[in-house]
Amino acid sequence: MASIRSLKKDINFLASEMVSQAYLSKMLFKTMDNEGLSQFINKAIEFQRSFIEKVNHPDAKNNPRMLKAYFAKIRKDMITNFDEIVSSINKAS
Repeated sequence: MASIRSLKKDINFLASEMVSQAYLSKMLFKTMDNEGLSQFINKAIEFQRSFIEKVNHPDAKNNPRMLKAYFAKIRKDMITNFDEIVSSINKAS
């Protein structure tokens, strides 16, 4: 199982990639206005905040098997949400 520190680094990296993708789309394609940009940045911040909160407060602290499944589910949900947000950024540009 990957460490909690590694999981938090992955969450922070993905959030920064979402912000970078939004800025890049605005700069290259110029179809996104400042309001759309701020909307995607807010989504990235909410993504980061919610997943860090889930990692910091696991449901099953005493059962290692349930804890491993909990973190696996967080990682799966994290990738799914990242894909949804990035695809919405790409559609907007």
